[in-house]
Amino acid sequence: MASVRVFLVGNPNCGKTSLFNAITGERRHVGNWPGVTVDRIEGIRRIGDRELIVSDLPGTYSLTPASPEERVVLDQLDEIAGNTILNVIDAGNLERNLFLTMQLLELGLRPWLVFNCYDALKASGAELDLEKVARLTGCRVFPTVARTGEGIPALVEALSAPSPLVPDLPDLPVMRLSRPWQSAAEAAIPVIFQQVWPDATPSRRLRTIQTLIGQPASHALPETNGTPEIEPIRAHLLQALESAGECVTGAGGLPCRLATDRYDRISRLLKATHKPAPATEDHVSSSLDRIFTHKFWGIPIFAVLIALMFWTTFSLGAYPADAIEAGIDHLRELGAARLPAGLWRDLLLDGIVTGLGGILVFLPNVLILFLWISILEDSGYMSRAAFLMDRLMQGIGLHGRAFVPLLMGFGCNVPAIMSTRLLDDRRQRRLVTLLMPLVGCSARLPVLVLFCGIFFPERPGLTLSILYFINLLVLVTVGRLLSRLMPPLSQAPFMLEMPPYRLPTWRSVQSMLWDKTLHFLEKAGGVILAGTILVWSLTAFPRDVSYSRPYQAEIAALKAASQTEDIGERIADLESSMARETMERRYMGSLGRALEPLVRPLGFGWREAVSLVPGFLAKESIVSTLSVLYKPVDKDLGTAMRREGVTPMTGFLFMLFTLLYVPCLPTVGVIWRETKSTGFTLVATLLPGVLAWSLTLITAIVAGVGRAAPATSSPSGDTLVILMSIGFAVWYLVCRLRADLGGESPCASCRGTSCRVIRSGGEKP
Repeated sequence: MASVRVFLVGNPNCGKTSLFNAITGERRHVGNWPGVTVDRIEGIRRIGDRELIVSDLPGTYSLTPASPEERVVLDQLDEIAGNTILNVIDAGNLERNLFLTMQLLELGLRPWLVFNCYDALKASGAELDLEKVARLTGCRVFPTVARTGEGIPALVEALSAPSPLVPDLPDLPVMRLSRPWQSAAEAAIPVIFQQVWPDATPSRRLRTIQTLIGQPASHALPETNGTPEIEPIRAHLLQALESAGECVTGAGGLPCRLATDRYDRISRLLKATHKPAPATEDHVSSSLDRIFTHKFWGIPIFAVLIALMFWTTFSLGAYPADAIEAGIDHLRELGAARLPAGLWRDLLLDGIVTGLGGILVFLPNVLILFLWISILEDSGYMSRAAFLMDRLMQGIGLHGRAFVPLLMGFGCNVPAIMSTRLLDDRRQRRLVTLLMPLVGCSARLPVLVLFCGIFFPERPGLTLSILYFINLLVLVTVGRLLSRLMPPLSQAPFMLEMPPYRLPTWRSVQSMLWDKTLHFLEKAGGVILAGTILVWSLTAFPRDVSYSRPYQAEIAALKAASQTEDIGERIADLESSMARETMERRYMGSLGRALEPLVRPLGFGWREAVSLVPGFLAKESIVSTLSVLYKPVDKDLGTAMRREGVTPMTGFLFMLFTLLYVPCLPTVGVIWRETKSTGFTLVATLLPGVLAWSLTLITAIVAGVGRAAPATSSPSGDTLVILMSIGFAVWYLVCRLRADLGGESPCASCRGTSCRVIRSGGEKP
């Protein structure tokens, strides 16, 4: 089977990932804001006897990257040169998008030009002569609307054709640098790389141009020997530019002059092919921005949207959740009636059905939350939210751009940590990564929904909003404290592309919801199922348990007596006491007693302590674990918890602790992968646990919950030991953070101030 490799290259938020999904049939996350793709994504589509291997590269505005994810394109520069390149261009923003196109052309690459969002261009009243663009650039041209699939069949057909690459065409003016620049580059490359221009790879051609204008070497580009023979060539270039009537203020003005050369070529191309839209094309977006980004009303509107999101998560999610719960109860009753009694029936009904059923009930709530997120992303509001939060981010030592990954963290911490690559400063990336485990991700939502519904049934949405407000307050406070360990933040202005407002498409929303449903079910059938079976095993063994009193004999004697209401209550009490003692004398009870001292000061019982352990693998496992542990007390989890003495305040404290405590295992793994620092990963894992325990303890003492508020007695020995351990942990974390966030001295050989000496194994700045 013949294979065709296809690479998608373009600016951020130009629709590359939507195009990738349309070509391959994948369901990768898309959003109407920059920075969604942060690494190379690959998909395969088979058409007849041909196989399309499509790679979606992170968006970059130019081949001079400003952030780590943009450098991925440079890593692939020589690889993509021998394959099909789809240069995805936002048809509504031609001048900016074509800057990258000019760079690709001048390096000798021949991309296919895919003008995406072509419907928006036509709707605005603008016109683009695609045939003339193809003639002037020598490139194949395709108009598409990736969100709706318009133009995709023609593009896929062209990609799957036997000879997808266009034949060589004569050099055209728009395809190369102007004469002074081209002559200088052709003269410099033999000096730097001992090659002539036609034989050099694209990466060496780009490095030659960068050397000519005095730019430092970009990551992944070949190093140069800094030979002084370049100086005469640079001087000749300056003289040639001045002779051509161009004003260049010495060698320092060459980068701006080169950018001007590229924009001049873009201007000539657009003048010949493009008819601009009327001046009123941005009227709608401007009017909406005056409302949503207003300096007084912007943040209240944002707060109302978030509150509405949480309210609908509960109110609309309650109906399908009740139906799912009724179905699970019916399945459990059916199994109890049809299956023979024994260990396997207990595993199936008390373990798998009870555990997984307890988490599947909350699938509607999670999907409603992601429905809101999808609508806010596709509409273009997310970038406006980042703009609104810039001042708040500045207060905790971050730029407004850092709000983008933090906002993504409310969906899932793993891709949010990966998206920190869009931050161009190492210290910013480290600080955001450190704060990310404190962001209440959607995996914690089932726990919050469960406890809000049990203990605060009258105002569950308000309670959830209060919890997330506390979460935000903790983020701000911790961020301010951690930022004091860092060098002062540069006062560079916050710049973020504001995408146009768009009506969300059902195709995009449905794709995201379907993807989240599959991910939820896959997680339930994998990690959560394994954790549920393990928890049930610990609650089921050893099978033979010695009791403190003859429960079975007493129950049998009461049943033999005349049936009265008092006897029925006594039998129920004995059965409950027997079930409680059975659980306490099995392996799970031993584990709970070992962990209980850690959470006793917070007012939690051993069941809550045990549930937090599988929560390290997946936060949703907390719900399934509690369902299994409380099953012997009562089949209804809320009733069982109240019978065991769990109060609304204790439930609130448990939600607060769950919202902040240690990140899940996949999050820990991605932190290590992004930082390559075991010490920093350890800090990022322990810090949330320390904060969660300390804040919950303080709240418990103030509220007078359980053993946490002994107003007239001294703290217990367990509490003192834990407090001493917390104090040592805080001291250790502060020492580690001073080293990890503070940075080191600039290199002796480096003229810039952004470069830092990083210990072996650490990430590059």
